[in-house]
Parts: sequence; C-alpha cells; structure tokens
Amino acid sequence: MKRYSTLFFGLLMIVSAFTACSDEEVDPSVTEYERIEGTWIIESQSLLGAEVPGDGSSLTFNFCGVDTACDGIDYLASDETSGTFSFSFNADKSKIIFEDNDAEAGGYYDGEWTIDEFTSTSLTISVDTGIFGVTTLELRKQ
Repeated sequence: MKRYSTLFFGLLMIVSAFTACSDEEVDPSVTEYERIEGTWIIESQSLLGAEVPGDGSSLTFNFCGVDTACDGIDYLASDETSGTFSFSFNADKSKIIFEDNDAEAGGYYDGEWTIDEFTSTSLTISVDTGIFGVTTLELRKQ
C-alpha cells in the first residue's frame, strides 16, 4: 500500500509541475486591441545575437474602438523623450503594424513586427531589419 501512495504522490507532483509551468491562457472573448491596451515595459531587446536588458523604455497602446484610431506613445528612457505612433494588426493577427509619427523623439518602431508571443501580460515581437538582422523585443505589461 505504501508503494502505491508513493507512486500516487510522485505522479501528483509531476502533474503539478507541468500545470504550474503552462503558458498563460488567452481569453478568446478579448480582442487583440483590448488585450494590448495599456503600458508595456521593454524588458529586453536582442540585436545581432546580443541581448540587452531593458532600460525603462515603454510602449503605451491607447484604447481604440470602432470609431477611434489606434495610437500610442513610445517612451525612450535613454534620452527621456516620447513620440507617438499609430498601430493596427494584420488580417490574421500575426503581425502588428506601427506607423511612427516622429523619428526624432521616443523609440522608432516603424514597420511590420511579427508577434512571437502575446498574452495579457507578455508580448514578444520581432522585425527583420535587413542588414542588421532580426531585432526582438520582449515586453511585460505594467
């Protein structure tokens, strides 16, 4: 009997470990536009194979509805400037398209970024910059 209870508790521990490590569920009733609304802190950026920790820079996605444009604010911590951008998702929601309104202030995210991960608290996006390779941003919702 002791052998079975040990086996049972061992299996229970394994199942608990897998359940605890599972990805965050995404609520299908929440649209991408609702999920992205808010401020996202850049936790890390990788470029040319080197990963650089975040410096407090952020992207803030404002509310956008049927009758409102989708826009936001990009804050660049290194020079304490902010710029604005417009954004949308492509048809299959696999990419986010940024139109940066000011290349001189804030970060510059103009272009079509591939969504690698997108939950209610985690966003990873990447873009192929051509000569500089793929740039990846890992963001966490504040």
